[in-house]
Amino acid sequence: MEDIVHRVKFINTKGGEPIPLESFQVIDGEICLDGVRVSRKNTHKICYECPSCNKDNIIHFPLFIRKVQKNALTCKHCQGFIPMEEECNNEFKFEYYKRQLTLEEFQRIRHLIVSFQNDKFTDLSFFEYKPIVKVGNQNKYVPQLYDTQRDVYEEIRNIVFKCEWCQNEFVSQELSLQKNKYKILCRNCTTPKKDLKIHSMKNCNDDIVYYCNAHELKFLVAFRNIGIPVINDVDIPFCYRVDGYNRLIEIRHKKKFGEQKSDHYIIYSKTMDTQIQVLSNILKDSF
Repeated sequence: MEDIVHRVKFINTKGGEPIPLESFQVIDGEICLDGVRVSRKNTHKICYECPSCNKDNIIHFPLFIRKVQKNALTCKHCQGFIPMEEECNNEFKFEYYKRQLTLEEFQRIRHLIVSFQNDKFTDLSFFEYKPIVKVGNQNKYVPQLYDTQRDVYEEIRNIVFKCEWCQNEFVSQELSLQKNKYKILCRNCTTPKKDLKIHSMKNCNDDIVYYCNAHELKFLVAFRNIGIPVINDVDIPFCYRVDGYNRLIEIRHKKKFGEQKSDHYIIYSKTMDTQIQVLSNILKDSF
């Protein structure tokens, strides 16, 4: 057990603050920091050199303690990972990419990933996405993130994303759950209208506009009749935009308690006729 002290490369807190290696000790068979036994609920991360493959392995402290106690310090990197993107035929790739993200799809959402593996990794600048990787001698192919600094592959799971709409963070267990998503949204932003049918119509310029209920249709028809072209906003689902007007237009059935959105002009179903008249008077000079 004493040999493991010399294999430890660094120890960080959950927030990323470094802990001096001098504080790491083994006392009477127990792992300690500054002479105090480390609890199994400790949230620190530790990096140690695997005695089998000599690769740097980053794990949470409780898992490290269990490995030491079982004398099983070999790591997941020992089984070997082989990138197979070039070796796989087109038929295999066609079926594989029905459920997994391509390199282009990953690059599109990369900036929205805050961390992965339960906040173990928070900086993706040294990682490269490898969409098809063979794990050991198994017939198992999975996407992995390749750490260019440590020359190891990391599983992409328990990912924290930033919602593109509300900017709140949420957890997705698997990367494949974001396959074919137009926007990466949290549950609060997708739940309200995810089960509604999407319909389309043409505005006064013959451009296609999408809507999902009768209130939105009434609003769109009214502005088409007035001659003011309304389009869908490209960033926020179920909101509308008029060129020359710097606020988004959103249609709601009723007002939510404490709701304040300075950048939105919210039209409510009960006052729609009046609000449409007010808004058209503001915009009519531009058209």
